Formats: sequence, C-alpha cells, structure tokens
Amino acid sequence: MNIKAWVAASRLPAQIFMFPAVLFGQALHYMLTGEFSLNTFTWLVVYGIAMHFFIVYINDVADFETDQKNTTFTPFSGGSRVLVDGKLSKRALLIAGLLMAGLVLFVGNVLAIDSGQWTLMVWVVVGLFLMHSYSFPPIKLSYRGYGEVLQMLGVGVVLPVVGYLAQGGSYDVLPWLSIAALLPAQYAMAISTSLPDEPSDKESKKNTTVVALGVKNAERVMLMLFAVAIAGVTILSTTDSAFIFLILGLVILFVQIYIFYKKKPKPGDFSMFIFVSLAILLNTVLVLGWSLTLLF
Repeated sequence: MNIKAWVAASRLPAQIFMFPAVLFGQALHYMLTGEFSLNTFTWLVVYGIAMHFFIVYINDVADFETDQKNTTFTPFSGGSRVLVDGKLSKRALLIAGLLMAGLVLFVGNVLAIDSGQWTLMVWVVVGLFLMHSYSFPPIKLSYRGYGEVLQMLGVGVVLPVVGYLAQGGSYDVLPWLSIAALLPAQYAMAISTSLPDEPSDKESKKNTTVVALGVKNAERVMLMLFAVAIAGVTILSTTDSAFIFLILGLVILFVQIYIFYKKKPKPGDFSMFIFVSLAILLNTVLVLGWSLTLLF
C-alpha cells in the first residue's frame, strides 16, 4: 500500500473546510441551551472526516481529465494529483470513496438514533447527494455553473444543521439567520479555490464563476462577499469576544484587497497562492471564531 499517496489523496489540510462548519452548528445549539455532549462531538468529528475523505476521493476521479490539463494547481485546488501522477488508480479511489460514504451513513444513523432527530439522516443523505451532483453525470453541476452554490450549501448549510441536530437541537428555534450570515463567506471561499484553476477549467468547459466572469471580476465578487459576511456576523454577534475575530477578519480582508490591487494575482502566480490562502483563512476565522465565542 502506498501510504504517501493515500495521505496526499486525503488532502488533510482541507479538513479546515469541514470541522469549523460542523462545530458552528453545535455552537448554535449550545448558545440556545447551554448543553453540549462530548460523545456527540466525537461522533461528529468522525462524520466530518469521513465526509471529507468521500469528497476528495471521488472528486479526484470525477475531475481527472480536467486535472490532467491543470498546470496552475495549488495545494487547495486542482486535485491531489495522485491520479495525474499515476500513484493511485481510479478504482482504488472510487472504492475508498464508497467506503467513506458508507461510514458517513453509519455515523449519521448513530447520531440520528442518539439525538432522536430522524430527519438528521435526510441532511446526511443530502450532503452525499450534493457532492455526487457536483462531480458526476448526468447532473455534474460544477460544469453547469452551479459548483460554488453546491459547495456553499454543503459546507454552509448541511454541515452546521447536522451538527446542530446531532446535539439535540430543535427546528423550532434553529437560528437560520446566523447560518445565512456566513453563506456569503462560504460562497467566497468556493470562488477562491477555483481561481487558480481558471485556465484548465476554461479549456474543459467547466463553467465556474471565474470562467464565467474572468479572473479579476471573480476576485472582486469574492472580496465583496467576504465584506458582506463580516458585516452580517458583526450585526448578529452579541458577545464582546466576537470583536477579536472580527477585527482579525477585517485585517485579512484588507491584506487581500491590497494584494488584489497591487499584485494583481493571476493563475500560476505566487501572489494567487497567497490570495487564495488568505481567503481560506478568512472564512475559517469567521466560522471558527464565531463558534468559539459561542462556546466559551
């Protein structure tokens, strides 16, 4: 077994997309009830990891042809490269992806039984369906201009709701407005991770936001979405400690704006790598920062 190849295929740093979103849902429940189950938290960590592995494994398979053309990839985009470099086979990744999907369903069932929220399984299945719809025919929405929307819904809605319900949350008091406030940031992050791949996505007719609008316009939209998210979180955050992560978020956004105007980041440039890294950091600061202020 090629351990290094599987570690590369697993793209462990990308767990930063999953864990904060699931934690946010749990933090919303704690904010409302003051209750938090460490046992449920542990199961949700397993759920998040399994969902993450499912996504990265099958996405490598689905985007293999496009990734072959990609010469501007970064650690956050363009796939893990294990298929392109011949280190693993499509069959191995598909089997691994299906196993992870099975684990997601198993953990979802455990959480549904434990919480008494049977509709939680609906959200778990929806999460798997969104990923399948993103990558695979006949839907293949990432090639039809809706890839970033699916990412936003999956990470920004499905994961927080699963975390909230698993901890015993009720739909009657689910703070949808708080979830909605972070959606612009989730959309912005989805745009950011497609920016470096614009040349190969355009060649493969993958109709991402950056392909449709062009690099500069997509970057402008991304920055505006982050600004909207920061404003929304500022309005809804009621704790004094929220001030710290919001100021940090603003600093990161201002650095991004500086890079946008002074460095003019383009696919393949080091400035683009920094630009995308800061976008991921900013989204993480907003989601994780808000979660921690609600929990502590």
